[in-house]
Amino acid sequence: MSTDNRAETRRAILQQEAREWFVRLQDDDVQVEEIAAWQAWLTADPAHQEIYDEVEALWLAVADADLEELLVDGEAVNVDDYDASMSVSDWLEERNTAQSSGSATVVELPRAKVPLRWMAVAATLLVAVGVTTLFSGQGSEPAGHSAELIASISTARAEQRTAKLFDGSQIELGGASKVAVDFTGPNRLVRLTQGEAYFDVAPNPDQPFVVETPYGNVTAVGTAFNIRLVKDRFVVTVTEGKIDVDPVRETAEPQKIRVEAGSALALDDRTDAAQDSVKPAVPVSWRDGWLTYRSEPLEYVVEDINRYSEVRIELIGSNLKGLSYSGSMDLASVEDWVSALPVIFPVQIDHRDGGLIRILPAS
Repeated sequence: MSTDNRAETRRAILQQEAREWFVRLQDDDVQVEEIAAWQAWLTADPAHQEIYDEVEALWLAVADADLEELLVDGEAVNVDDYDASMSVSDWLEERNTAQSSGSATVVELPRAKVPLRWMAVAATLLVAVGVTTLFSGQGSEPAGHSAELIASISTARAEQRTAKLFDGSQIELGGASKVAVDFTGPNRLVRLTQGEAYFDVAPNPDQPFVVETPYGNVTAVGTAFNIRLVKDRFVVTVTEGKIDVDPVRETAEPQKIRVEAGSALALDDRTDAAQDSVKPAVPVSWRDGWLTYRSEPLEYVVEDINRYSEVRIELIGSNLKGLSYSGSMDLASVEDWVSALPVIFPVQIDHRDGGLIRILPAS
């Protein structure tokens, strides 16, 4: 067999494997072990990733096309009965043989049209599924797969989730928050890109737990802390143990900042890092349905409410952004809290259509 023929045969085999992986990953019952095996297959050879991307692109093209035009008799191809009990190629051959027994000529498609439930997996290499599927917290860690785990976890507005990671750590996400987990390198890496999260970290000195944010990175070995991102501000509060914060902002002499239990550190683009002492329960009261603040800019309070509540609030007027709020609010009674603001601040409340509440300067 010539070199060209061998290369062509190998490519055909990889294309088949890639098609089977893609179809399997779309099933609702796909398991963590299968996802980890797929990722191992992707990284085993650069050609695997390249061919998988080609298969994905072809699938998208077929999914967007009118498949009826590909059949002589106009009969649509329906693959809802594919259950992964056989390979994709064998299943297609068996199906086409049965359909070809009639008068119609069936064209065997390179990819079958099925619901694209796992397109996000194929497109981003992040396993964006329900937390109860990947992070059930039940049973022991699947052997050999924890170091390969890559996952994305997010919450909608007014939603909270708890994710138990395979290393024993736990992440609690506040409303409208998003993290990505990557344990493939020397660190247990988590990227918090929006919102708020509370981290309860399992000790492992050999693999530090690092949380990356747009404003600073937090390193912990075994501790518990809360990180809140709001507008252009980063606030980390330690409830147990201690952490090191490495600000992203460039300085003449970059240095890590040690934050210990009972302390909070705030970072933004305008002021120097500032530490303050706090009661451990205050910064994580959101987990119990309360928001608690001490001298917090009103614009940041409103931003938090819009993440944790279905109530939509707008703060109108640049002069209101300089106001500071201290106190607590029950997330179940946000409208009552808003109604009481004119007693505290020189503001007026305007209820608009669609449930929008605007806070304006008093006239």
